[in-house]
Amino acid sequence: MIALLAVGLAQAGPLAGDVQVVLYDDALDVAAQLVEGLDPSIDEPDLGAAVSCWDRVGVRDFNLDVPIDLVGLSPGAGTLTVYVGFGPITGADMTVYGEDEDWTDLCPEFETALHSVSITDAELVATVTLAPAGGGFSVGWTDAPLVYGDLTTDFEDVPDDEVLYFVEDTLRALVADELQAALPPLLDEALAEAAFQGDYDGLAVDMALSDVDLTPQRLGLAATGTVRNTAPAGCPLPPDPGAPEGRAVALPLDDPAGAALGVGLTEGFTNALLHTSWSAGAFCFGSESADTLADRLAVVVDPDIATFEVQAVLGAPPVLTLDDGGMSVSLSDLALTVTGRSDGGSVRLVDAELDLSADATVGFAPSLTALTLSLSDLQVDFRTLALQRVLPAFADDVEPLLEDWLAGWLEDELQELPVFSSLYYGLGWAIVVDEARPAAGGLELWLDLADPADLDQTPPDTAIESLEVGQTSIAVAWSAEDDAGGPLAWSWQVDDGAWSAWTNAGSAEVWALPEGDHVIRVQARDAWLNVDPTPAERAFTLSADNPRRGGESCAGCASSGRSAPAWGILGLLLVGLRRRPGRG
Repeated sequence: MIALLAVGLAQAGPLAGDVQVVLYDDALDVAAQLVEGLDPSIDEPDLGAAVSCWDRVGVRDFNLDVPIDLVGLSPGAGTLTVYVGFGPITGADMTVYGEDEDWTDLCPEFETALHSVSITDAELVATVTLAPAGGGFSVGWTDAPLVYGDLTTDFEDVPDDEVLYFVEDTLRALVADELQAALPPLLDEALAEAAFQGDYDGLAVDMALSDVDLTPQRLGLAATGTVRNTAPAGCPLPPDPGAPEGRAVALPLDDPAGAALGVGLTEGFTNALLHTSWSAGAFCFGSESADTLADRLAVVVDPDIATFEVQAVLGAPPVLTLDDGGMSVSLSDLALTVTGRSDGGSVRLVDAELDLSADATVGFAPSLTALTLSLSDLQVDFRTLALQRVLPAFADDVEPLLEDWLAGWLEDELQELPVFSSLYYGLGWAIVVDEARPAAGGLELWLDLADPADLDQTPPDTAIESLEVGQTSIAVAWSAEDDAGGPLAWSWQVDDGAWSAWTNAGSAEVWALPEGDHVIRVQARDAWLNVDPTPAERAFTLSADNPRRGGESCAGCASSGRSAPAWGILGLLLVGLRRRPGRG
């Protein structure tokens, strides 16, 4: 049998909160399954009450197992109907007794064994209320629940029918009481786990349920969030970064096109995430060579200048603006310096302060199993520009040269930059991002659910194809075999250092390595996040006797100063959906 709980809620309306989640039928089924299979138990040493002429009729060692076999959630106009089915409710080895001090009446004292109890085809009918409270749900019964079903008892001996009826009524009432206490927190936990949980990539996000919205098509939930940085601090930044910008609006989250789940992040909260990450120094750039800029500057500065280096620090947090037609990003107060070496000393060639703005789009990179961020139409506004050792004939060419290089460099570096995974594992399911789209004042994601048992579970096998060794650098190429033959990504590690970010490139160059013996490891990952558990590895030795391969600088290597978590925090759009453990 199926138990029915009618859940009374406020009239549907727009969701108010930093993170907004809508659950459709498939997602509601997943939330319901979190309650299914639970087996609450009742254990009471002694229960009893006055019955007829007995002062007390009681049950010692009262015990029942109450398995929950089926739960269904169906939203309506302001209501959520919860269907619950129970397996056989059983108990055993109890003692029923009767106590009476008045020996003149017809109720003699007794004690008898209750060998077993069984309630089959059990059902519950009750009504509860649901509202945000204490960061989660407040679930309360509007009426005391009643349990129905076929009750069977095995008494050793029963004095009369009144005692039998009392015990049977007590059994039903106690089951109802247990469920009245157990079901609300189970529903609270199931719905909360389906919506808001977790720490992510150097940021701790605390969520508190703030709103509930029900229509016949969906259950809507919203939460307010606070963000704390947990990653190591980066470069110094202004002591008073100010407050994050951005709108806090109710996102439409409509037109799901068959999606199981919709997740929306407001523009204001998106910028709060960026602001927190920036405040921790995640948007600092290291001092590294940049061949592309060096080649351009070499013709406009003193010929004695060599070994150009670029350093940039973002003096204000990035700001995203999201609208129905797309989104844009602005980066203000960027301090850019270019230095060179001359006669053994350092010369500062360029010292500039500038602002950047660009259009941004979100796309998919199947090989990286990721949604990506790309920039276009980047605009550069120099506020100050100081130059040294520039040849007089080219003084007017430096600003457009830098502007063109900076625009091209950033657009190249942020072309299809992975910002969050398009596949997560949580709640016992694979959660696949099907669509990402900006809306007025926020970003919306649409997700589907898949049974992990139906997905590829075999990791690829990685091989190192070639390794070229220089004096302080190496060039490595790799490949992998995969049973599914889909797109692959790779990550590499030197010695016991950190693994690199995942890349779809088939090779990499690693610079500035110390002299001596080293080991490089490479691991492949398929589109379902299966990671090779036995990375390919190759030992090598760096020595001054090795032939020099290339120069001391590398085109584009300034990008390695970018902190991945600074962009990866956008993965918080999937708040509550954890990656599969041990899958990279």
